[in-house]
Amino acid sequence: MRERDSIRNIKGVGQKAESLYAKLGIYTIGDLLAHYPRQYDVYKPVQPVSEAVDGNVIVLDVSLAAKPKISYVRNLKIVSCTMRDSSGSIPVSWFNMPYLLRSLKMGTHYLLRGKVISKRGRLMLQQPKMLQYEEYRSMLYRLQPLYPLTAGLTNNAIKKAVDQALSQAELDAEFLPLDMRKKYPDLPYCVAGYSFSVKGSGFFCCKEPFGFRGVLFIYAGNASDETKSSSKTIRLYTASGG
Repeated sequence: MRERDSIRNIKGVGQKAESLYAKLGIYTIGDLLAHYPRQYDVYKPVQPVSEAVDGNVIVLDVSLAAKPKISYVRNLKIVSCTMRDSSGSIPVSWFNMPYLLRSLKMGTHYLLRGKVISKRGRLMLQQPKMLQYEEYRSMLYRLQPLYPLTAGLTNNAIKKAVDQALSQAELDAEFLPLDMRKKYPDLPYCVAGYSFSVKGSGFFCCKEPFGFRGVLFIYAGNASDETKSSSKTIRLYTASGG
């Protein structure tokens, strides 16, 4: 598989998906690899319900306080319940996921991740993602790419396609020009095939796509507010630690 090959060479990309990728200007493997994330998300440690703050994304390890209920508003089927941990409780709701009414069980712990909102003066979670514990541990502290999308094409679909392209495509190594290496001596001069995960204020190398634009974006201090506000120096490392 080469960069000039059609996007149809990606397993799972048929005629319908091809037309969706075309809306994003993606026709070849090279186009796909040049479709850079618009930003990165960081999965943080589990927090107690009592630390929920309006507008923040939070991960909760909770269980049902009472059996879930379903209500109907126009064309929406809304499953709602109250989840709790040892620090408190929080209302949770999902839209058009009626199967949760049967799958949510009393006494079972659930790992939920979503944005906290304030509704009628009370904090709640709407449409949180339900995570598997193993899946969550693998993503903890790692930068998760969020790609520009079009209707019908999910972020997960693009991420899987990029992962597949990188594992199978014959790519040329990219090198920073000499003047750039002199200007940013801490940058690894060859980053093809690498991305970075974040823990605290330091970055650690992992084998996923990133690209020079992403490296320079972070190196220039344009990462998340939390990363930018750190008083420690951010350093980038190659796989050998240099």
